[in-house]
Amino acid sequence: MNSNKNFQFEVTPSELRWLAEVLGYVRFPLFNIPKNNESEMDLVEELKIAQATIQERGLAAPLPGFGWQVERLIVALTQLIANPDFVQVLQIWFKDGTRRRAFIYPNNDLPLLVEVGDVLQFTLHSDLHELNTQKQDFSNLPPKFAVAQTSFQFPMPGQSQSLAWNSSEKFSISNMMDTLGSDRWEGLLGQMTTMGVITDLGSTEDGFEIRDQKSLFWNKKNIWGGSVMAGGVVDFPPLSHAQALALLWN
Repeated sequence: MNSNKNFQFEVTPSELRWLAEVLGYVRFPLFNIPKNNESEMDLVEELKIAQATIQERGLAAPLPGFGWQVERLIVALTQLIANPDFVQVLQIWFKDGTRRRAFIYPNNDLPLLVEVGDVLQFTLHSDLHELNTQKQDFSNLPPKFAVAQTSFQFPMPGQSQSLAWNSSEKFSISNMMDTLGSDRWEGLLGQMTTMGVITDLGSTEDGFEIRDQKSLFWNKKNIWGGSVMAGGVVDFPPLSHAQALALLWN
């Protein structure tokens, strides 16, 4: 789907894997491509199906004797996610156990947000402002609320940093009580319905390193948030709507 402000398309993880093979990329590490412990037989069948659907959709066409011709925009976007200098990971957990995850690439030429689910939804924006607007819409912060009067403080163990950007599908607000200590989280969990974690990742020779991490907690009435500092007591003060947006956008 296209609009005046953005370009959107969807691919399955298998289709993205096929594009990686054709374009010569070893892996898309943040998207778990290739999958761990994948059998050769499963991979061959998966790529055959992906190739057929990519052709049907007109995203690539065979060039006899020369391989494949892939749409230029698709090539540019796959290059961006295969070799990013910087990625922002935005994850939202809901109290009912569901969650959303997106990878944000604030590239000046190709501002991109990829929402991860059964399919990967790519949204390419015309500028960084529109990208930030989608981040705000993705988070779905409450439009009207009263600023809470009390801050939350609790120890944040070191492993929380990895849990908060590369966790399993089973990770949820509910089992965070066990992860971080039920006595510290009981009061907070009784008041919040949604948790968001924004993680800044920078590329290194060995992969990625966490450069910064911020958390937001909210319900229909209040928002709390702040920077995550592993290994110490973290203070999450109440935020105004403008302060929450500033934390999300920066």
